[in-house]
This record gives sequence, structure tokens and C-alpha cells, in this order.
Amino acid sequence: MHSHFHEGVYRAKRPGASNADAPSEPVPDPRVELLSVLFAIAVIGSEPLGHLRAFTFYAPLVLAYVLLRERALWPALRRVAPLLPVLAMLALGLPLSRALDAWLGAAPQAGIDPSGWAAALSLFLRAFAAVLLVSVLVKSSGLDHILLGLRRLGLPLAVVLTLQHLERYRALIAEEWRRTSQARESRSPGGTQFAFASYVNQTSLIFLRSWERGERIHSAMLARGFRLDAPMPVPGGNTGLPGQSIPFRPALLSGAWLPALALLVRLAV
Repeated sequence: MHSHFHEGVYRAKRPGASNADAPSEPVPDPRVELLSVLFAIAVIGSEPLGHLRAFTFYAPLVLAYVLLRERALWPALRRVAPLLPVLAMLALGLPLSRALDAWLGAAPQAGIDPSGWAAALSLFLRAFAAVLLVSVLVKSSGLDHILLGLRRLGLPLAVVLTLQHLERYRALIAEEWRRTSQARESRSPGGTQFAFASYVNQTSLIFLRSWERGERIHSAMLARGFRLDAPMPVPGGNTGLPGQSIPFRPALLSGAWLPALALLVRLAV
């Protein structure tokens, strides 16, 4: 007996597609999309620290991928903008750590090595490219499509279901945090003396509620016949028959060209 939860994981649906009608145009294999992005990230990440010239060629490739998938650059940049300070701090840690080594006597040169700033910039650019590519892939393909690709690549079903439930209840947990924050503030208006303890109690309360909700969800899944060893349902959507060529546009959107061109840049520059 197939479970409703199994079908929810493997029903590959593009954002904006109708639930009633499957897409008439073949869609790229999710494994191709995932591996293309991951391999492109690996190629860009293998660029030696401090080598910035190659990024003048990587940037148009990443920009072309973003525009092909989303047709606009600003929404993608706005999604990754909150992570930019974190990436910048991690990148700046590289030259600062070298300066600390010099101060401790572990490095021959005192102060910050001039090449450290170039290394920090290249580290920031490769991290920014990775975050941007993954964000565009998840946003344009949809989480169900990504989970389908992960499952086909051999990721255990338990992990896939966990990721699906995390995404499904993310908004619910955020709303519960907002309600508990409002309740906490109404009980102690203007009180800041025990603010830390209040936040700890609030976090513990949400954790316990989430644990109880998880047990109820698991019991409901078992009641509906859920089994981890159930056969994998056939996903919705037309991914092309064996021996059937995929049209040019889906092949272009799959991003298979991205790692090939990135590898060419890596070897040539």
C-alpha cells in the first residue's frame, strides 16, 4: 500500500504548474540538474585561492544560468542577500588568521600578507557563486523536484522525508515562534532583566511542541500504511522516454552546459 507521504515526495511539480494537468513538455531529469550544479560548484571551488582572473569568466556563466532559470537577477540576489555578511566574515577570517599566525610567531611575515586579501576575495566569490546557484536551482525547480533527484541518486528515503517535513512545517514553526513571542511580551511588558531566560524557555517550549507534533504526524503516517520499504512511485511529469530526445529548452534549463563551460574555463585560465 502506497502512502500519501511517499507520493508527496516523488510528485515532481514545477512551480506554477497545475495539479490537475501534467506538463506536456518534457522536463529535465532532476539528477541532471542536481549534478550539473554540484559539479559546477566543485569546479569553481577548485580555483586556487587568490586567482581572480577566472571569475571574470565564471560570472557570465552564473549570470546566464540565473537568467535562464528565473529570467530576472534581482529576486535571486535578494534571496541570498542575508547570507552575504556571513560569507564576508568567513572570507575575512582567512587573512586575519594569517595575521594572527604571524603575531604568534607561527608565520615568518608580520602583519597581513598582501596576497591574503586576494585570497579572501576569491573565497567570498566562490562561496557566493555556490549559494546563488543552489538558491536558483531550488527556487526554479521546486523542492519536490530536488528531493526526487536526491532519491534517485541514492539518498535514503528517511532523509528525503525528513527534508520534506522540515520544509513543510518551517512556516508553521515560524508562526508558532511569533505567537509565543507575543504571549511572552504580553506577560512581561518592558521587562528585560530575565530576557535570556525567557528566550530559553520559549525555545524549549517550541521544541517540545514540535516533538509532540512529530509524534502525531508519525502516528498518522503509520495509520495510513506508511512503510519505508514501499516501492518508489512513478513521479508525475514527462521526463522523456528512453531513446527520446529532450527538446532544446529543457536541455538548456537543465544546466548541463554549466559544468562543461566552467571546467573549460578552469583548464584554460
